[in-house]
Amino acid sequence: MEITPERQDAIRKRLIDSNNYPRMLGFALDAVEHGDRFTTVEMKVNYLSPIKEGKVIADARLIKTGRRVIVADCDVSNCQGKLAAKALVTYIRM
Repeated sequence: MEITPERQDAIRKRLIDSNNYPRMLGFALDAVEHGDRFTTVEMKVNYLSPIKEGKVIADARLIKTGRRVIVADCDVSNCQGKLAAKALVTYIRM
């Protein structure tokens, strides 16, 4: 499903422009894909090293997508590719 420019603007306003924390950190909306609604059940993050400047890259992968439960992991790296954090997240589909 392709997101219209109007929908992308609405998402940007809701998630970034109206929220001080992501705006302060310089978050940018790269791509938006429509999907199911879900909420976090469990999240574990291992912080491995600080990122003091430059871009932060988050690479998330779905490990399991069941009827109700979704499990994903995410690597957060600096712009040189050094791993800064590793997360494992469990969601439940609403």
